[in-house]
Parts: sequence; C-alpha cells; structure tokens
Amino acid sequence: MIGVIIIHYNRLSFKRNRGKLFKKIFITYIIILIIPLLLFALFFQLNVVNFFKTESNNTNMNNLSILEKDVDKIIEKLKSNVLQIALNNDVQELFKYKDVMENNDYYYIEKVIDVANLLNSYIVANDDIHTIYLFNNKTNKIITPWGEIYNKENFYDTEWTKAYNMNKEQIKILPKRKIVEENLDYFYYIDIDRDIVSTVVTMIYPLELLNTFDFEGALVININKEVFDFSSINESDTYNNDFFYILNSDGTIIVNGKNQDKQISRPLINSIIESQEAKGYLIRDIHHKKYLVSYSKSRDTGLIYVNAISLNSLYKQVNCFNIWLIVLSVIILIFGVIFAYYISKKIYNPINDILENLKFKIDKNKAKKNELYVISDVVSNILEEDQKLINLFEMNEKAIRQSYIMQLVRGNCEKINEIFNSRVNMYCTLVISIDRYNSFSKKYLYKEQYYFKTLLLKTAEQVTANNNEGIIGAGSLLNQDKVVIILGLIKEGFVDSMNHITEEIIKQTSIIEDFTISIGVGNIYKRKERIRLSYLEAIEALNYRIIAGYNSIIYYEELKDNDRADFDFVTREKHIMNYLKKNSYEDIELTLIDIISEIKNKKNVSYESIVPIFYSLLSRTIEYLLEANISITEVFEESYNIFRELSEKDTVEDIREFLLYIYKNIIEYQENNSVKDSKNIKQVVELISDNYSDSNLDLNWLVDKLDISYSHLRKIIKENLGITFINYLNNIRITKAKELLIETDDTVKDIAIEVGYNNTQSFTRYFKKYEGITPGEYRDIREG
Repeated sequence: MIGVIIIHYNRLSFKRNRGKLFKKIFITYIIILIIPLLLFALFFQLNVVNFFKTESNNTNMNNLSILEKDVDKIIEKLKSNVLQIALNNDVQELFKYKDVMENNDYYYIEKVIDVANLLNSYIVANDDIHTIYLFNNKTNKIITPWGEIYNKENFYDTEWTKAYNMNKEQIKILPKRKIVEENLDYFYYIDIDRDIVSTVVTMIYPLELLNTFDFEGALVININKEVFDFSSINESDTYNNDFFYILNSDGTIIVNGKNQDKQISRPLINSIIESQEAKGYLIRDIHHKKYLVSYSKSRDTGLIYVNAISLNSLYKQVNCFNIWLIVLSVIILIFGVIFAYYISKKIYNPINDILENLKFKIDKNKAKKNELYVISDVVSNILEEDQKLINLFEMNEKAIRQSYIMQLVRGNCEKINEIFNSRVNMYCTLVISIDRYNSFSKKYLYKEQYYFKTLLLKTAEQVTANNNEGIIGAGSLLNQDKVVIILGLIKEGFVDSMNHITEEIIKQTSIIEDFTISIGVGNIYKRKERIRLSYLEAIEALNYRIIAGYNSIIYYEELKDNDRADFDFVTREKHIMNYLKKNSYEDIELTLIDIISEIKNKKNVSYESIVPIFYSLLSRTIEYLLEANISITEVFEESYNIFRELSEKDTVEDIREFLLYIYKNIIEYQENNSVKDSKNIKQVVELISDNYSDSNLDLNWLVDKLDISYSHLRKIIKENLGITFINYLNNIRITKAKELLIETDDTVKDIAIEVGYNNTQSFTRYFKKYEGITPGEYRDIREG
C-alpha cells in the first residue's frame, strides 16, 4: 500500500514539473527572434543616420568643389593680370624712381599717365574688376586708373594698407566692403562720375612676391561683389535653410550667401581652422537647430569654403523610418511567436512520449528536473555503466595478458598459447629502457611516469603489429625504466625485420620530446623455454649503453666476442692526481678524453671491464682529499654521495662530464683555500712575532685566534714555512734570547722568562739544541 502511494506521488510530482522543457524551448526561440530585431534596429539607428550624414556631406563637398574652382579661376585670372601689369615697361620704369623729388619731372608725369591708362584698360577689358590701384611703397605713392597720383596718407581708400603692411609675402583677400563711406567729409570733392561707394571684394597682391623685379608695393584690385554671388549654392531642393561662407586663413568672413542672415559663430570658425584635415564636416547647433557644416581648405589660396545644411529634414525622415521599423518589427514578432510555439510543440512531443514511458522509473528528485535532464540522466547512467564494464574488462584483459608475459620472462611457459598462436616457431626478446631515467623520474610524478611507460609500450606493440614480416609482438611494463617486448616469428628472414622494427620504435618514440630510449635485443631461439635466456641477454645488452650512448640499439649477438680487457690506467690516475694538486683543470680534461677514446676504440671491451676504471679513479680522488685534509662535505653538499651519483650515469660521456664536475669543484675549493691559507699564514707569523714571549703560545692558542682546524693549521705552517710550528717558535725565541744575552746584563733566568720559557732548564736545553752551546757559554764567547 505504501509503495502504491509513493509511486502515485512521484507521478503527480512528475506531471507538475512536466512542461519545463517546452517553456525553455519556446522562450529560447522568442529570444532568438528578438535579438536579431534589436540588433537590426540598433544597426539602422547608427548606420542609416551616418549614411545620410555622409551623403549630405558629399553633396556639400561637391558644391564646395564647384565654388572653389570658380573662385580659383577668378583669382588665377587676376594673378595673370597682375603679372602682365608688372611686366609692363612703364610700370617698371616708374618703380625705378626712389626719391619723391624726382616725381616733378615731365617724364615721371608721363609714365604715371601711361600706367593709369594701362590700369584703366584692364578695368574696361574685365567686367569683374571695379578699380585697380598701383602702390609704390618706396615713394609712398598710389596711382589710380583715372591718372591721379596720391600720397598714401591723402588717399580716400586706405583700408587695405593695414593688411598689406601686416604680411607682404602672401596674397590677401579682404571681406566685402564699400570703398568710401558716403558720410566722409571729402566725399563731395571726388569726381561725381566715379563709382567709389560700391561694395567690392579687395585682393591685395604684394609685388614683393615677384622676385624677378625689385618692386616694393602692391597692386590692389577691387572686384565687383557680383562676381562672388554664388546664390545657386543656396538653392537646394532637398534641404532648406542652408548657407555658405568663404573665409580667409585667419577666419575672417570674405563672402557669404545671398540673403543670408545667419551668422557663423567664432567657436565654429576656430574649430574649422584648428582642424588638421583639409576637408571634413562638423555637427553643430546654429540658432537652436542642428546643422551639418562641411568645409574645404584651399592649399593654393589659403581660403576656407564652408557650406552648412539643416538636419531637421533628415531627422524627420529617419523618425519616419523608425516608425515603419517598429510596426514591421511588431508584425514579425507576432508571426515569430506563433511560429516558435508551433516548432516548440513539434520538438517537445517526441520527448513527452519518451517521458510517458519512463514516468514509473523516475524518482522524486529527478521529477523536479526538466524533461531533457531526466532523459540525459537515464542515458548517462546507462552509458556510464557500460563504460565501467568495458574499462573493467579491458583492465582485466590487459593485466592478465601482462601477467602471462611476465611468466614467460621468468621461465614459465604454461600460458604461451594465450599470447602466441601455434604458427610461431621462434622467439626473441626486446628490453626497452628510458634514457636518463634518474632525471626523468625526478621530473615526473609516479602517475606521469606510468603514463609515459604505457605510451611507450603501446607504441612498441603498434609498430610490431603494423609490420608485414610475419612477427607477433606482446609486451609488459617492467620495474623502473624498462619495458619488455616478446616477439614471435612466423617465417624466416627475422634479422632484417628485427632491424626495421627496432628502428621504427626509436623513430616513433622520438616524437615524444621528453625522453629518448635505448633497446637491448636478445638472441633468437626456437624453443619457448629459451625466452627467459633471450630476456636476460637483452638486459645484458643494455649494459653496453655505457659505450653505445643514448638512443641506441644493442644486439647481444654482436657482443658475444666481447671479453674482459685489462686496462692499465694506474699511470693516468697518478697524472690526474698530480694535475689536481697543481689545479690544472685543462690537463685533467684532456686526460679523461684520452681515457674515453681508448675505451671506445677497444671493440672487445666488456661492461665489467669499464665500470671499475672509474670507481678506482673516484676512490683515488677520495684518498687524495683525505691526504690533503679536505672533507668532501666542504667541497660538496653534506648529503652528496659521489659513488651513488657515478652509479646513476649511463654512458661514458656522462661519466666524463660527472668527473669533470667533481674535479672542477675540488680545484675551485683548493684555489679559494690557497688564498685563504696565504692570509692565515701571514696572520700566524704576525701572532708568533707579537706573542712569542707568552709561555702559553702553542697551536691550540693559534687555533682559537684564527678559527681554523688544528690539523689544517699544522699542515699550512709546515707547507709555507718549511718547518714545524715548534721549531719555528723556538727559532724566534732563541734569536731574541741571543740579542738579550749580548745587549743586556739580565740573568739567564730573566731572559728565559722574557722570551717565553717557563724555566731555565727548558731554555738551556733548547738553546743548546739550536746553538750547540749553553746561554752562559754564548755570552762568554761574545764578550770575550
């Protein structure tokens, strides 16, 4: 009864939670639909507006380009007129006058009239020109086209002189202006037929720019304002309220559009002038409206052309597009929701059918999850159980197979049929060893080492399996650095196949950068009972890696003639010890190279003959250190075991490098101690010289003072002074005593105490030992 209640509760719980997957699918489709719509709207808002701005700027730039070409054409034409006037002989003659007093002669007056007629001819020939003045800066005179000559101070139109004086190295164009204001006092004294109140644009051409001539002055050309009436620029069908300006290089407005009452602000002008770009556009508020202001800077004239259009119409069009976009998005969203619901039901129905079949097997906890998780849990559990069974089977099969192989190498052949079939009639063993295993084992953890060894075993088995020579291979992991492979031969020609297999194993393993391998190959035997013998031979062959080196293949068959060879290296050992005493590292290195070369050149040398050579040399080195009173812990770390380090070397090259390391450290220690000993012996001599009268002076006293071992102090005194400490001290004391016996009347007892002896007997005994007579006899002889 209780079980029925639990099942019923689970079913109700499952039904309550059913539908979560459907909701998630439906919501996912809605999100997938909304995100592209939002991205599209954002893209439209950012890019379409920028597109219209760019297109508007391009239109402005086209207008400005036309305007710039028209203005350049006018200016170029005026420049041509200026050049023609300057080339006129009368003008050149006139500019030769430097003194004002020279101006009273008839010839000068004639030239003035000729030049005035020349100026007037250009006015008549060119409708664009209103008036032309020729200013001679040397004489301060202005010539008009009406044949009049004025001093600059008395001329009615002098507004342009300021611009000329400010910069005489650049053509200047002044803003629109009236030549003479009507309210000026002298306005009524000017010929009434002359038009001097019109609005003009003035171009000042400094004659200093004409380097060919020695002119100082200017040609001032007043241009009719109608020439710069570019009203067509303002006639835009697309946008209204647009305007344009022509500015000079300092931002002064020279010309603006027709009927144009909007004034461009100074900050906007400054922004345009400070811009590093020759062309561009800015978005600015002008009179509370958004304007796109395009500008173009002329490199030839220095003028700046500005055109602005209102963006109000553009924003209205964009807003209209936005409304249509929103309406279209709502329609797409409605249809998308309907479509998402339909697709979600199509996907969910098969899942719901599966859940109906599983509802009695779903417990309370799983019922709380959505449907897809429930199915996933069930499938995962099934796959997990299957994988566990597969792994367990493979592990057991692998372990059993390797145990059979280990039985074969131990000599038990009962399970050989589990490894090789009946067609196999010959056997051979390979033992693969990881080179530099000590470094390898320090670098990797045990699990990592197991991984690499397993990889090595699989590689070797794969190479064997891929050969087409009728060879079957099976392997197992051995302790530490080795892997064993037993090969079964089906047909003849095994030797050539063996070479190919071993070389391919080496090649495949070289892909792994962390280590290399060497392979020992045992002999081939027909009897299965000889598998163990082939294994032992392969192990023995690997010992000869000491000569063959790393990454080598060593066949036991090739070692059968190798016998023990007697090496006489006693003489070389003595040489190395002598070189060690002399701290001659280079000689030691050459001697070791000679030893290694001799070993490699002897083809019949065995492993057992090589290793003792280096152990003997290392033992002799230890004896040398003991004789030199040097502790090995002083040279190396306290835990350093040089014999163990030697045993871990796999090749003679490694041994040579190891021995060179040992001798280098010993030599460095001896050299450092030699300097220290020189310092110590100097202190010893000074201490004895200063304290010889102290009866307590002995080696122990010196040891306490110098912080040095007793035996080493005795050794360096003997080596450096040539005599023992006692003899050296007694020599000092007896020498001093002899001086006192001659130079003073002190008694022998007093002298004995003064030079450091405790009593007269000791003093007399040592004195007679070194001098052959007693102290009293020495004094008598010296006084007599």
